[in-house]
Amino acid sequence: MEIEKIVTALSFEKIEDDMFADFFSQSAIQKVFSVEEKRPQELPKDYLWYLENYGCRTAINHGYMVQVDVDTAYVVLFEGLNSPQDVMQNYRYQTCTGPYAYRRKEEPNILLPSKFLPIYTASDDKMLVMDFVDDIGAIWQFPSKEDCKNYGLDYQPVFLAKSLTAFLLLLKPATIWASDFNKELVMQGYKEVANYAGVWKKNALTNTEFLYQLIEEHEKTIADSCSEFKNEHEFLAALIADVSAIEIKGTRAAYLMNIIYPQPSRVNNLAALKILIQRSRNQPDLDKDRSNPTISKLEPFITTGTAEVKGRTIDKNLNYYKARVSSTISGLIAHEDFIFYKCPEKQLFSFVRRTKIAMDNFEIKEVATFAYNYSWSSTEAVEVSWVPVPAMLHLAVSEAAFTELYFDFIRKVIKDITLKSKFEQLVFDHYQKNDFPEYLEMSDSDKDFFGDGYPKLNVPSDIWKLIKDFFDIRFLGNQKMQLDFDYAPDDEHGLTVMINNGSWSIKK
Repeated sequence: MEIEKIVTALSFEKIEDDMFADFFSQSAIQKVFSVEEKRPQELPKDYLWYLENYGCRTAINHGYMVQVDVDTAYVVLFEGLNSPQDVMQNYRYQTCTGPYAYRRKEEPNILLPSKFLPIYTASDDKMLVMDFVDDIGAIWQFPSKEDCKNYGLDYQPVFLAKSLTAFLLLLKPATIWASDFNKELVMQGYKEVANYAGVWKKNALTNTEFLYQLIEEHEKTIADSCSEFKNEHEFLAALIADVSAIEIKGTRAAYLMNIIYPQPSRVNNLAALKILIQRSRNQPDLDKDRSNPTISKLEPFITTGTAEVKGRTIDKNLNYYKARVSSTISGLIAHEDFIFYKCPEKQLFSFVRRTKIAMDNFEIKEVATFAYNYSWSSTEAVEVSWVPVPAMLHLAVSEAAFTELYFDFIRKVIKDITLKSKFEQLVFDHYQKNDFPEYLEMSDSDKDFFGDGYPKLNVPSDIWKLIKDFFDIRFLGNQKMQLDFDYAPDDEHGLTVMINNGSWSIKK
């Protein structure tokens, strides 16, 4: 078969590393589809061959390009076929049949035509489907419902190939952002409408271009008040005097925030822009007690420079500048990068955002070494005398709390073995009163499914059966701390205990 040569050339995860590496005999596949009322009369041989020989194995970074219309294209990564069981469950869900019939009233405009089998669903709910009624074996692509909402696409399928074999010929090895296609799309005059959206359009503004246009419109009609400075030294004096008195340039902060943290959908009107401006002005953790401060010379800012957005650049003509403030904060050397906007008319600078703060590690003797990443945490889990599970330690938000009294409180807590009985009794009582009774009221099938999370506890010291690998201790003040930990009855959220001046409680 031609498909054998094509698939052999693709890259797949190693069998031993692939959690989806299930294989299906042709009889098992036919059995799954035979229970459906509107079932395929005959499944294509290449589809059966793929599932029998490659099953649900994960293909490594193979992408393909979909031409939605004359002005729109998008790039999709293909990772392998879904299992027959998942195909049929998704079929019923998307066509709103069987137990999902109620969805017809809730979402009548997004029904999957009953002639299509959803053979692969991408993580953003784009669906690769196969026709099993009219043009049997033909492959089509449905767009993401979120893309339809954000970018004005119709929820209609696009034809890709006459068969699965022909579709596999469309695949190209690609990076996670499918850069092979991106270069080709740029050459054809497309723009990606939002950062890493995968949706490309001709004759359209990108989200960032449209946001800049809105900002210019906003600044022409509404006064955007802000603090202004002649140079970096004026700013530094204001920063040291009272940072809370510095008014941020909201519009330019919104633009920069959109580059660092791209908006998933377009900020498409002034009302939405005002919300983004307000979010951009909310910049916590600026109020530090800085001593011996110095500031570097202002220079043009054209890249965000942070690890998570490395490589994103800003047009030089947008008048962003940066300067680094170095100072001592609570005895620790700190370096902060501040971003400014220079008004071309006034030639004055306004503060936009702090994009980075780095502080030296420091050690609390007899406790741990702590590192800073917008909050202080121990560099590794610490053995605590009353906690069998190694615990990560977290310090107060403000370095002003770092006093000897505070450090003594931390030392006392991690060494005080008497806290063990208090903690065990509190969690034991909570479990016996709230969680275990709920378990006893479950149906037999639910008890079988959830049983591992609800062991029978006889004494308070048994509570460690509920707590597995995660334990955080947050020291909020001289007599206040918070315990966050794994908790078997609620493995998603865990459980939180608050201790304030010796009073213990479960946080609701």
